[in-house]
Amino acid sequence: MEEMRRTDVVEFKGSSPEQVEKLINLRSQLDMLSNFEIVPSTVSGFPLIQRDVFVQRAPFDMRYNVGNEMDRTLEEVGRLPEFKAFFSPPTEQELRDAAAHGPIVVITINYLDTGCDAIIIQPNKIQTIFLPELSWDAISNTIDEGQLGRPSVLGWLWDTAMGPILDTLGYTQPVVGDDPWPHVWWIPTGELAMFPLHAAGHHTQEPHNTVLSRVVSSYSTSVRAIIQGRRRRVNSDESPKALLVAMETTPYQSRLPYATEEIKVLKPLCNSINHTISEPARNKKAVLKDLQHCNIFHFAGHGCTVRDDPGKSYLCLEEGSQNPVRVNDLLNLNLFARPPFLAYLSACGTGRVGSRSMVDESLHLISACQLSGFLHVIGTLWEVSDKTCVDVAEVVYKGIRDGGMRNESVAQGLHNALLLLRDQWVSEIENRSCRRALRRAQIAHNADLKDDEGQDGRDILPVDDEDCMSPPSWVPYVHFGI
Repeated sequence: MEEMRRTDVVEFKGSSPEQVEKLINLRSQLDMLSNFEIVPSTVSGFPLIQRDVFVQRAPFDMRYNVGNEMDRTLEEVGRLPEFKAFFSPPTEQELRDAAAHGPIVVITINYLDTGCDAIIIQPNKIQTIFLPELSWDAISNTIDEGQLGRPSVLGWLWDTAMGPILDTLGYTQPVVGDDPWPHVWWIPTGELAMFPLHAAGHHTQEPHNTVLSRVVSSYSTSVRAIIQGRRRRVNSDESPKALLVAMETTPYQSRLPYATEEIKVLKPLCNSINHTISEPARNKKAVLKDLQHCNIFHFAGHGCTVRDDPGKSYLCLEEGSQNPVRVNDLLNLNLFARPPFLAYLSACGTGRVGSRSMVDESLHLISACQLSGFLHVIGTLWEVSDKTCVDVAEVVYKGIRDGGMRNESVAQGLHNALLLLRDQWVSEIENRSCRRALRRAQIAHNADLKDDEGQDGRDILPVDDEDCMSPPSWVPYVHFGI
């Protein structure tokens, strides 16, 4: 419903000004209330709403009531003839048309534990396949175990879901040489939105049975978001701007020594695609002001997820958590008249759903950028390495430079970066395995010598790869876009 509340209706204002004005006013009220913190009060049974030093009385359910009124108004407006096509669910033909650039796959959870379903949308057909091994219990247990990017989870995702889906689509072999890359849009629902579907596979086995080896992956919160995103007019500024923010030091957060290096690497790349560089003061007011006029927004710093109130998740600036750029601030932006091309959130967990109870909201820093008007957003599902952020960003922007300011260049650029880092990771594992095999042989030899001398031959043996491997550093990076 958040997506519907953020639907851009300004273009209809000429034909139905009263209805559109009501929607805009309700949305403004909802945004204002989202920026306040409701705290208990002893005055006449009313709570206090606090924002900095400003305090006013309001009922506890004010935000709830405004939200309900907004939803009712959306339903009423959606029944008007001039709005019907805009607010109604996409028709079958619209769904097929949306898959013109690549299949769209919606994966739904069956909470009765009888497997899940994948709805596959293609230009010539829409079909559903049953995924019997992808059960709710398995999904829930995997989340409880944590570290959703570890190799065993990636293999499980491949076996239970992604492998069967790609086989159904006919993408049964890795792409080789200069062959064109298929592009698939993934729309996971419920708790599946917490998983790195794009990274699923058995990466250390030959051949590479992985999503990364067969297709370019993008995500979306819904098919409607894809359709509406493609309707937006591309920003055609003669002198587009790249807004670059590096937060090497942030109050009460760890230092990020590579954040400044990341921006240093990106400056010449942005200049090479004819973007002028904007580096505002690193405070909320200056950043939000420049966001109104940029074509690329790149943030290198700390991101924080507020588990039970995703609207308050934020990007850290010089004021720390006292006055950051929150999800609700991004939602307040109206960039639809001049849709910016790319928001690149090089920070931890910008696409993270903090609480399982909030997964259906699909509200985080990535989706907030999309809902505010950005055509493409690159972000992360959880913590990322400071150094790896530089490597990924450099390859992405080189892809945009070489491929042009096209929609395909962003997803392909991220895909190239992940392929490069994945292959390096696999090589490291193979080298580690060789060293481990040599060490095992040495230990066995030493044990024989000790046994021959009548000594105890017991020694510490290295653990298996899976036991000592942390989630690969390239897994959390994701692309949302059209």
